[in-house]
Amino acid sequence: MAKPPALSHRTWNHLPVFLLFILIVGSGFCLPPKADPTSPSAGDDPGKDQTPPSPSSFVQREEVRFVTLDLVVEEHAKGGWRRARDLTQDQVLLRVGGEKVLLDSFENGCSLSGPLAPETGAPIRAQGGAPDSGAHAEGPSGKESVRDTPPNAEGKQQASPVPPPQRYVLYFDLEHLKLGSRTRAFEAALRWARKAAQSPDEAMIITGGMSLRIVRPMLPVSQRLVEDLRAARKDFSTQDLWAEGESGRFREIRSRRTREEKIALSKSYASIEQSVATRVLENFRDVMAIFDSIEGTKNLLFFSETLRMVPGSQYFGNPSELRAGFSSLDDAPEAGTFLDVSGTLRQVVEQANERNVRLYTIQASGLGAGEDTQDTLTMLASETGGVSVHGTNDLATLFDRAREDASCFYRIGFRMPASHTGKVLPVTLRIGRDGTGYRLRYRRTLMDPTQEQQEKTRLQAAFLAPQAARAFPMTVTSTRLFDHPRGSRIRVQVDIPLKDLLALPGPRPGGQRLTLLVGGQVLPIREETVPQGISRENPWMDVDRRRLEINLPPAAGPRRATRVAYTGEMDASPGHYLIVAVAEDVLAGTVSSRTIEFRARASFASLGEIGLAAEDAGAIVVSEPDTPATPASLSPKLLTADLGPISPDRRPSFFYALCLPETNPSKPQVGSEVGKAQDGWALRRSLACGSGPAVPLPSRSLPEIRKPGGCTLVFDPLPSDRVPAGRCRFEVRLEIPGDPPETRTREFEIVSSSVPPGH
Repeated sequence: MAKPPALSHRTWNHLPVFLLFILIVGSGFCLPPKADPTSPSAGDDPGKDQTPPSPSSFVQREEVRFVTLDLVVEEHAKGGWRRARDLTQDQVLLRVGGEKVLLDSFENGCSLSGPLAPETGAPIRAQGGAPDSGAHAEGPSGKESVRDTPPNAEGKQQASPVPPPQRYVLYFDLEHLKLGSRTRAFEAALRWARKAAQSPDEAMIITGGMSLRIVRPMLPVSQRLVEDLRAARKDFSTQDLWAEGESGRFREIRSRRTREEKIALSKSYASIEQSVATRVLENFRDVMAIFDSIEGTKNLLFFSETLRMVPGSQYFGNPSELRAGFSSLDDAPEAGTFLDVSGTLRQVVEQANERNVRLYTIQASGLGAGEDTQDTLTMLASETGGVSVHGTNDLATLFDRAREDASCFYRIGFRMPASHTGKVLPVTLRIGRDGTGYRLRYRRTLMDPTQEQQEKTRLQAAFLAPQAARAFPMTVTSTRLFDHPRGSRIRVQVDIPLKDLLALPGPRPGGQRLTLLVGGQVLPIREETVPQGISRENPWMDVDRRRLEINLPPAAGPRRATRVAYTGEMDASPGHYLIVAVAEDVLAGTVSSRTIEFRARASFASLGEIGLAAEDAGAIVVSEPDTPATPASLSPKLLTADLGPISPDRRPSFFYALCLPETNPSKPQVGSEVGKAQDGWALRRSLACGSGPAVPLPSRSLPEIRKPGGCTLVFDPLPSDRVPAGRCRFEVRLEIPGDPPETRTREFEIVSSSVPPGH
């Protein structure tokens, strides 16, 4: 007998409904070999000698990253500062982690009519290297700048390359925007959207705070940007109005009679302020993961108002005294009470720099901006090469500065080893020998992420933008097992074909091994605020990172497995929900995601609908071990999705719920004594196939329901000895004294032999 799966898990913060990651390691699967994209295909020249592979298990190789960095340079001239437009590669000195780094590419974006192409965009002639087409060639650096467009094959001068689109991300920090500032921010964005309606630029909209929503993916501004901004302006809840209540909190503190009461209330609000700011910045940090899949530099315009370096300090007096975490005022708390958010801000900067996201921040309150709110926004902008705007009611200034930077900058490229140390290295740039006479703006950090950090980033991106993660096939289905007075019991099933996953040799001869992570979140859908034309696959959600691992033992023999099937159950209160399922092929480092909607509803019926489940020899079934088995749980071995015609050897079973309602409109509330509550209940079942009559099935005892409002699942295996091939109907009738009988039916099709797995 095969040993049961070995389980090991780590518990993280609880997430409503369900969130699960599973690790599957199998070693007896008969899988076809997966083609290696780096190996020569059948169409390659067979005459070339091929070095036979080493018999060792793994081939060690050094990973090298090619990093690009955008640089905005101003030079001092008569009358002030102006853009430096004619720098050369030999003037730029780069150090990463204190070590000098040679440049592999140097591109001048100031001589074109628009900004440079992204790393994989249209070819642009770069000084000191080949045209930038995504593959950066090595070679000696030239001394002269190539500015003219090269002639074509006929010797005629070609037209100048069309500048690629600039990519903008409009990020509205709802928790730290008062209603007036929020209105000004959206009005400025709408004016820019109308002005840029005919440009080739692209724009994304994100509303952030205690949760995140990608209201609009990266699309050309000509595609409904104005409409999407209007929809985003209406999309908020009372939880997104923390900043709006700040003046009321000040009044409440002043209304307290004694000094002790004022300090106690101030400390309470300061603690909440710190929690809100930390959560907002953590979500801002995590959303950077989605920008890995967007090429080139991303200009993120961040609208905020009350985000402070020391959250809560505003309740205790002079912000300049409190910024360090203490105050000389009599009413201030003891030193060390305050915690600044500089550490989380640093994480935001590091994640933004890693993905070439340049932050442009604006104090949306305009001329009324407070001094204590400037440090936070200034740090975000200065450390990523952007600009911070304060003290102006013209919020459109932020868009002008971003566009100005995009019209004249330099892009340098260099190689760095990927050692996966997790270190964050400082980046310094200098123009000329001493650097005098120039002002520079660029990203200040470079990460060397660990493999765990890279995996986490891939999963976060797939959760936040599921429609962009499609590396391999997978399906997600939901089955309503039964309804009860408080909602519905839902069965979730995720299926992933094994043939599309990367497999390595297993511990047994001829066996194979694969590693897979599967996870999911269930999220309520806010239907009334979904913008028209925009997919609901980008829901309100929190980024969570808890994990559960399951290690399967080696298979006892050859397996006919063709897919992995994850199953899990949950109870959902009445409402409309979205399931986001994410899977990662860990060995290949690829991620896929799928979504599906379902509705939960309340019911006071005593007899539930009939479901059909069956075993499948072609599936490796993995269930969620966090949820203990209950009388209302379906066996993990039974699958409910896409059954189609079934055969008796798949051991199909019918299932239906018997419930003891808390309140039944047709009779007084049922008592708590089980014997009296179920006295006289009768369950009658019959089976009819083809044109034959319905055949009563043998009577069975009723399962015990322990309390009002409770439910239990009844399982009826299909009697294989009396079921011919063809269409059949199963009927269940529940008779309760004093109530009308309840009847449920289920039609299905029987075939004489099993359909091969995967067909």
